[in-house]
Formats: sequence, structure tokens, C-alpha cells
Amino acid sequence: MIGDADGFGGAFPDVTRGQDHRRAAEAAATDGSQQTDFYGALFRPPSDSFTMVFNIGAPVSHLSLDYRSFGLQVNTFGPISATANGIDVSGLFSYEDGIMTDATHSGAFSAAVIDAINASGNTLSLTLARGTSQDAIAFDYFSVTGATASAAVPEPTTLALSGLAMVALLKGMPATREGVLSAAELGLRS
Repeated sequence: MIGDADGFGGAFPDVTRGQDHRRAAEAAATDGSQQTDFYGALFRPPSDSFTMVFNIGAPVSHLSLDYRSFGLQVNTFGPISATANGIDVSGLFSYEDGIMTDATHSGAFSAAVIDAINASGNTLSLTLARGTSQDAIAFDYFSVTGATASAAVPEPTTLALSGLAMVALLKGMPATREGVLSAAELGLRS
């Protein structure tokens, strides 16, 4: 998790840009937490863009982003630019929540982003930038949830065909009256 899910530093911002409810550790962070609990997160200070890095730890088959925002209004103030491993994901931030509105959003990353994450050592690099937006938004936290890619499991048809092949092999083996061949009959020396 980037940020701390503490309700915007324990106090909802009002419409005054620049309200800072960050704790000292958040303000000093370099993982994206420095942009949370600050109304005007994509304006200077602290910055008009920031990157968050999530180390996923294993290949993923599905991944979603969850975040809590305050005052997100892309229709009113313009879109926020967002990329995940260099791929545009601005749609995950295309909400018109309204002024003074707290909202939690969730959205799945595309297959192209999943492939890029898996190709980059299972790391998600999410960059948000103000671009042309004039929205003085606040973020409380960002988190990712997903499913790890699993090893291939044989499908039932493959298992059934393997079983039939085994039966055919066993039926084709020579047998004696007792059903067992002796070592001599198999041509083995004792």
C-alpha cells in the first residue's frame, strides 16, 4: 500500500489547495506516500507528477488498483495523465465525483499492463501527472490486489487420454498363465 488509509490524515480537506495533513514520515517518503493526505497532490508543492512502485513478487494473471480520492472532477477540470509501466491507464482516474466528495475507486489493469508487469520482474510502476488538469485532488492511499499466475494444470481431456494410453500399453504386454512372466521368459539373466 502506498499511503496509509488514515482518512486523508484524519481530516477531510476543504477547498483550499495546499492543505497538508501528512505525517512527517509521509512528507519525507519517496514511494508516492509523499503525495497522499495533501490537497493539491498534483500541484507544486510537492509535485505535479509522481511515481509509485509496487513490487508484486510473482507473475500475475490479474491485477486491480484501489485508491481513495477527494474531489476528483475530470470532466470539470480536465483529465489526469496516468501510466502503468509506460502504458496509458488514465481511464482508472476518469471520475467526476464532485467537489468536496470522498470516493473509493477500483479498476482492473489491462492484459497489456499485466504482460508489462510480468516482463519487468513483477513490478508495477504507476505514474500520475497533472497534465492539463486543474483539479486540486487529494489521495489517501493506493493499493493493488490480484491473482498470481499459476502453473499449467493438465485439463481433464489430457488426463483421460493419458489413462487410455496406459490401458492400451498394459493390454499389449505378453502374459503367462499366472499373469506374470518369469525372468527367463523376459530374457533376463539371474
